[in-house]
Amino acid sequence: LRHFSKVFDYIRLDHFRGFEAYYTIPYGNKTAIDGAWVKGPGMKLFNQVFKELKDINLIAEDLGFLTKEVYELLRETKLPGMKIMEFGFDVYGDSDHAPHNYKQHMVAYPGTHDNDTIKGWYDALDDTTKNYVKDYLNVQDDLTIVDDFIKTIFASSADLVIVQLQDHLGLDNSA
Repeated sequence: LRHFSKVFDYIRLDHFRGFEAYYTIPYGNKTAIDGAWVKGPGMKLFNQVFKELKDINLIAEDLGFLTKEVYELLRETKLPGMKIMEFGFDVYGDSDHAPHNYKQHMVAYPGTHDNDTIKGWYDALDDTTKNYVKDYLNVQDDLTIVDDFIKTIFASSADLVIVQLQDHLGLDNSA
C-alpha cells in the first residue's frame, strides 16, 4: 500500500467484504461444503494503515454478498464505496446503482474490468431494457449511447467517476 500510494492517486480494495469476514476451504477439498466463514482483520488493519499512511486514498469495492457487519466496517473506515451504472437498469425496480440514487462519498463506474464494455453491455440487452436505458438517458439514437452513458454518470452526485479507456473509446467487448 505504501508503494501504491506513491504511484496511484487512488487504490481500490477489491473484495472489501473479506476485510470483515472471508470464506475458507480446507486445502485439497474438491467442494466448498466443508468451508467456513472466518473473521477478517477489520478495523485493526485499517487503523494501522491510516496511522502509517495518513494521505492514502482508498476505495472499497463493496459489491456482492454484503452483511450488516460489512456495512459497519465501511462506515467505520469512512472509505467511499462503489456503484456500477450498468447494474442500475432494472426495469422492474429502482436500483441503488442508478445514477439518480447516488450519494456523495462514493465512486461511480459505468462498468469495471469484470463487466462488459458499455457498448458490449448495451448491444446484449433485450429490447425492453434498451428502451428503458434510452428513456432514462433521454436519448433516441443507439449510436450515441456510450457518450450519453458517460455524460450521465459524470452528471451524477458521485464524488469520483472512473471510466475505463475502452469505454471512452466506444469499443465493444473485443476490447
